[in-house]
Amino acid sequence: MASEIGIATVLAQVDLSAVGQPFTMEFVKADGSLRKIRAQKGHKKEGASAEGSSFKYRIKGSGNILVRDLDSGEDRAIKISRIISFNGQKVKH
Repeated sequence: MASEIGIATVLAQVDLSAVGQPFTMEFVKADGSLRKIRAQKGHKKEGASAEGSSFKYRIKGSGNILVRDLDSGEDRAIKISRIISFNGQKVKH
């Protein structure tokens, strides 16, 4: 990884990105293994809450970020504190 990026910048870039703009993200899964995904900003589903989530809790208030996994086509809630890289840049927390 060539450079570093702050987690606040990562979250802002994901929030401001147009739906459909892909990025890569690497994070530590709950079991301790690493996962790298090609993702894009989460999609608002019909019947979703006001903040765009189909989850029954406040997604950002719980410390998660919602993204669409481009390989599986499914939405993923990723713990913000577990993100370790974004578009090849090491994430500083």
